[in-house]
Amino acid sequence: MALKSIASFSRLAPVDCPSLEEQLRAWVAQLFRSGMSTLTIKRYVQSLHSVYESVTKTSDDSSAELFITLLREISQSSDNDDEHSTEASVVKFIASGTKQLNAAQRLYLDAFLYMIYTRGTSIEDVITLPRNSDTSMLPPQAIALAETHRKPHSRRAFPFSAEENATGGADVILRKIDTVVNSITESKKITVAPDTALSLWIACALECGIRAEEIHACISHIPESHSWLRFIKPSTLLPEEIYDIACHVADYINPNRSAWYAMRLRSGITPTAIRQHLRKSDATHMVQQYFYPCQEIARRTGRKLTFDSRPYIADILFFKALPRDLRPLFSTIGHMAWCYRNTNSTQSDYARIPDRSMQRFQSAIGIFTPDLTPKIQRRADFSPGIPVRIVAGPRAGLVGWISKTHTNATAPVADATGIGFSDENSDFATSRAEDSGAANPSAPELRRFSIRLSVSDYLTWEETFDETFLSPIPDSDLRLYPELTSDYLHIG
Repeated sequence: MALKSIASFSRLAPVDCPSLEEQLRAWVAQLFRSGMSTLTIKRYVQSLHSVYESVTKTSDDSSAELFITLLREISQSSDNDDEHSTEASVVKFIASGTKQLNAAQRLYLDAFLYMIYTRGTSIEDVITLPRNSDTSMLPPQAIALAETHRKPHSRRAFPFSAEENATGGADVILRKIDTVVNSITESKKITVAPDTALSLWIACALECGIRAEEIHACISHIPESHSWLRFIKPSTLLPEEIYDIACHVADYINPNRSAWYAMRLRSGITPTAIRQHLRKSDATHMVQQYFYPCQEIARRTGRKLTFDSRPYIADILFFKALPRDLRPLFSTIGHMAWCYRNTNSTQSDYARIPDRSMQRFQSAIGIFTPDLTPKIQRRADFSPGIPVRIVAGPRAGLVGWISKTHTNATAPVADATGIGFSDENSDFATSRAEDSGAANPSAPELRRFSIRLSVSDYLTWEETFDETFLSPIPDSDLRLYPELTSDYLHIG
């Protein structure tokens, strides 16, 4: 049986498992995932070791040590019950919000869901989570939970009582979370322990198709319930890739959040026509934001300079909506536009655009919607003579020196970035005024700076950017940008 198992696995083994050790470890992990007991796996490995020595006719120390180490690690692992499908369905049920809870119960449940969405954040970290903590790398579902419970007078995102925040409060809160969770799940009991949230996140990640190698790379440690992950070599992932995986799992757990989609306008239909039709149909609430970015193209006709406004992607209207509103939306405007789906099938789900992808697109063109506008990080050292890098818009990647600070808050930036809007479609570049709300009087005023740029000693120019487009260059990195050494560029 051991030989049949390894032969079957070898036909499906990942191509990135070149060494004997990596192949054996991947095979053992697969046995654990299939629900095989630790005792049976040990017998399989022992049998394979005997066959390996008889076939190779060697008993060298390196191969013996490999199998001995593997057997030791298997003995230290726990049996895997292979119930990740059941656990994932329980998590989805908990997150669905179908159970009526009072305010205290909702606080405990939301704290538990926050721990799951954030890949097993410890209860201690949730208790001490600052009210204004950095949320840039958190799934939207986790951000929404933290914002729900934020109170002006509290310094914490989740305002547990003073008694619960005291020494030993973590155990008290875990017991209360356990009570609330099991009152919801009823027959499907979950024992809430320090690693429960992490174990449930792993179960959901497996169920929605995330590879074990990627899961291993996304977690801070391996819980005992999934000890088989120790036999898997973790993938090498960038922070942005880990964020994308976390968002994918969060959307699997709770898909009922607003997201970006793309509709294709039929021939002769304009974005304005879509909005007008929805108004006449009393269905404007189905679309939370529109995004139809345009750029201004200058043309010279004789001695006259004229400007044309052209969309970056013609006839593609981006919009933000709740999943439950998509079908009634396109029942209303289906004769005017259609929405992209995951596959060509009409039964396929509508294709959701990941927030990170939408953010990259907006950064590339330098036009942002309110939900994805970069936060202004006020820097006191932004003054003439400071080297900066352009981080968004058509000039992204260029470097230069700040030459002037503009005190006029209405100084135009469109001329600097080459971006403009047509009168007809300008209201689609951002959310509708009634959706975005009034300006926040306490928000920092957006500053603008003239930047002296260069791509060579012979080509230099100045443009104006607002501070969300700029990132300072540390002195230690100046040597990486030889174009900054130009005498013309440097501002004394």
